[in-house]
Amino acid sequence: MQLNVTANPVGTYLYNWWPDPELNDGSLPNPIATPSVSGWYYVSVSSLNGCAVAIDSVYIDVLPGAVLIHEASTADDAVCLGDSTQLSLDVQQIIAQDALDFAPGSIWAGLGNAVIGNQCGSVSGSALWFDGAGLRFAETQPMNVSAGGSVQFAIHIGAGLAPCENADVGEDVFLQYSVNAGPWVTMSTLWEYLYPTFTTVTVPIPAAAQSLNTAFRWVQTLSTGAGEDNWALDNVVIAANGPGNLLFSWSPGTTLSDPAVQNPMAYPNAPGYYYINSVDALTGCTYTDSVFIDVGLPFTIAVTNDTALCDVAGIQLHATPSSGTGHVWNWTPSTNLSATFVENPIATPTTTTEYFVEVSTAAGCTVTDSVTIVVNQLLSLTVTTTDDDLCQGETTQLNANVLGNPPGLSYSWDPSTTVNNAAISNQIATPPNTTNYICTVVDTLSGCSLVDSVLINVSSLYNAVATNDTILCNPVGFQLNVVHNVPGAVVAWTPANYLLNANTNTPTITFDSTAQYIVQVTDPLLGCSDRDTVNILVPFSDLVFIADSSLCAGDSMLIDAGYPDASHTWNTGPTTQTIWVNSAGNYTVTMVDSTGCQIVVTTTVTVDPLPVVTLGPDTSLCVGEQWTLDAGTPGSSYLWSTGETTQTITVTTNSNYWAEVMDQNTCVNRDTIGVVFDPLPVVDLNDTTVCVSETITLDAENAGSSYLWSTGATTQSIVLNDATDTYSVVVTTPTWCVDSSTAVITFIPFPVVDIGPDTALCDTDILTLDAGNPGAQFTWSTGSNLSTITLLTDAMVWVDVDNGYCVTRDSLEAVFNPLPNYIDEEQRVVCLDYPPYKTVLDAGNPGCTFLWSTDASTQVIDVESYGWYMVEITTPLNCTIVDSVLIEEYCASQFFVPNTFTPDGDGVNDMFGPDGWNIAAVEMNIFNRWGELIFSGKDAEAFWDGSMNGNPVQDGVYIWKCSYRFVDNVEGDVGAKKEAVGHVTLVR
Repeated sequence: MQLNVTANPVGTYLYNWWPDPELNDGSLPNPIATPSVSGWYYVSVSSLNGCAVAIDSVYIDVLPGAVLIHEASTADDAVCLGDSTQLSLDVQQIIAQDALDFAPGSIWAGLGNAVIGNQCGSVSGSALWFDGAGLRFAETQPMNVSAGGSVQFAIHIGAGLAPCENADVGEDVFLQYSVNAGPWVTMSTLWEYLYPTFTTVTVPIPAAAQSLNTAFRWVQTLSTGAGEDNWALDNVVIAANGPGNLLFSWSPGTTLSDPAVQNPMAYPNAPGYYYINSVDALTGCTYTDSVFIDVGLPFTIAVTNDTALCDVAGIQLHATPSSGTGHVWNWTPSTNLSATFVENPIATPTTTTEYFVEVSTAAGCTVTDSVTIVVNQLLSLTVTTTDDDLCQGETTQLNANVLGNPPGLSYSWDPSTTVNNAAISNQIATPPNTTNYICTVVDTLSGCSLVDSVLINVSSLYNAVATNDTILCNPVGFQLNVVHNVPGAVVAWTPANYLLNANTNTPTITFDSTAQYIVQVTDPLLGCSDRDTVNILVPFSDLVFIADSSLCAGDSMLIDAGYPDASHTWNTGPTTQTIWVNSAGNYTVTMVDSTGCQIVVTTTVTVDPLPVVTLGPDTSLCVGEQWTLDAGTPGSSYLWSTGETTQTITVTTNSNYWAEVMDQNTCVNRDTIGVVFDPLPVVDLNDTTVCVSETITLDAENAGSSYLWSTGATTQSIVLNDATDTYSVVVTTPTWCVDSSTAVITFIPFPVVDIGPDTALCDTDILTLDAGNPGAQFTWSTGSNLSTITLLTDAMVWVDVDNGYCVTRDSLEAVFNPLPNYIDEEQRVVCLDYPPYKTVLDAGNPGCTFLWSTDASTQVIDVESYGWYMVEITTPLNCTIVDSVLIEEYCASQFFVPNTFTPDGDGVNDMFGPDGWNIAAVEMNIFNRWGELIFSGKDAEAFWDGSMNGNPVQDGVYIWKCSYRFVDNVEGDVGAKKEAVGHVTLVR
């Protein structure tokens, strides 16, 4: 309900409404009040200078409604036309409440140190006030809050003097819950400094507290005692989620799925409010609320068509809305986009990418679309040639170079008739005349293409004709000739060293054998040329006859005179082209060809003896030995069956070995020998290390052999069980092959482990167990694998120590006895100036022994002075702690002034001034009966000696006015300024 006050005359005023807890702002002329019970609201209106004040009030009658919370909301407060949204109404029904104006209501299961009263004030009427020593609490009956809900209450935590004394740091109030009589769990901490006046608090019930039997309590767990740290509760309400007996009516109903349900679906067609009007069928109370929904018009977007990127500069995308304003764009992915939030970003993807765009309006309309950019692989094209200046009839290489040479490219050359393959990148071109070759390359994936070209220049055709091919018996002196049409030609014959005048049209031959002569005629201006060839054939000029040679004894050789078309006559009688010979002698042949040319050739043949090779008889040895074979015939070349080429070889394996010897005459002979290596016995004794509890058997194996052990035994195997030593054996086979082996056998003793006896310690003690045996492996029952572990709590532990061969276990039981409990308070503020002039300290821990710093040995001692008190507490199990309590002085502040003094110099009652306790600052002023100030002093100078300007004043009555401040607490905080006025009688 909105309150309102009107001031007359109209002007600017200060407003103060109260009580505050159920007002949104008490300094407004028209605050909103949310009263939980019937009562008065008061307002004071004052002028800015405080000279004029007016007060009025209004009574609000609150009917007993059943609803605490009635709030409307929507799943989406901005939708697009045609969309829907869920309307929701949060209703919490009151299941328990107490205004706490008279006696505590039936909702309470228990109260501790709490009474109904106004000691700390109230929101209205009375409140529940908490005071006294011990636990201060208010506990509700268990109730069904399984559906969830809220706890609402007004709270005031003391911030002044008794009976609503200031709560100190740490003396907070906790709102807790308990499910099914279980432990109390804090759901909200009400900090002592946040509630200096009554404040209404609403706390949602957490999920863990939602049950069929949940109790709530407000509790102050720490307070100094009676008369201190006070607080108060008022207007407690507990509500649970649920519609109760409400009848719902939403409007406008035409765009709702059902206006009579708690949570209808809304289909708004224009921006506006939905109102909820709920009526409690039992009480007749009406509850209203509303929610605003903004409705936007739908739209479409025109997005760039899917395309290929053929330009390294990128492509501009667009997503243009068909209508509306205030659009927001969101492009994804952001990779290689100039911006993600604009309508037309520039895309420069390096790979084919699909870009998605979402366009939305503030009214909740959203449209999405996408565009795929196929990234072209064709980034550059360069066409080159190996020669761009040809003579007619020449060829050149054409190359189409694409950066990176990517796959999926097609090539097309134009003109295609003068290249070898128009569909490949690299061509052989034969242009008949000057031609511009154009290459077009297309990326078959994207359709992008590039074009480049190269110009090939072609010069005119020349002709040169040389002498025809000729057969001559003797070509020396024969003149060659060339006829050509090259003006100013340069003529060059090759090979020039076989010719005389090789740079003329008619050179002369000086070579007497078959040869090919080439002439090139070149235009010195254009560089083009032509050439021709003359072949001069001279019979028998290429004869290659067997030179003088030798045979090895027993061999024969073939002599071939060649020239099958010629006639052959040998001095040995045959007339064939070839003859076989096997003896020494001179062999001559006469040959005549078809032109009548003749030649006579002779070769001499000699016969050499074979080398002598003797490897010896077959032999046998033992494996591990070696045998040297010698082929003899020093200075010869050798080839063994092993592939070696030395005169001697050393062999160690079974085989038939042969040696082939070639002497200086290349005559070859060989010999063979069989060599057998009998096997050695295989003896393999391994070094072994075992635990002293094990037995080792050494076996020399090689059954049927003879044995000799270092122990003197002659058996195949021996058994060892305790002695660490080096053991060896010699084994001889039936073929007298011998071998031996040695092993070191080590027996390792068990590790010595002692982690100590069973032991008892005190809490906070630390027990370190050390298994010793550095380098070993450790397995503790705790799971540790270190050599040491630390125990802090009771445990039965064991450790296995493994030195790699033997394992030893040790164990112990450790008990940690509890320490005494520490004293609950570290500091106590008391005043020992009043009866009983002492305070009691209790060390707790009954059954323990005690030693106080006062030498007292009892659990409880009386303390009659301020300071630190130390106590040593020892349990029957001899566990000890030392604790302390600081007793600090703070007595209630007092201020008083005498009404008579006698400044006669006798040392008694000579000065007049204030007296009391905990006075932080003071200022005293003395006035005579006419109001004239005759004395003024502060603090230590605030005492009057009965004089004015150094002269004694007359006896009589004088007025005093004093301002002072108290020290409010033991921390030395100074309180507010106070004033007092009175009179004093001066008598000398």
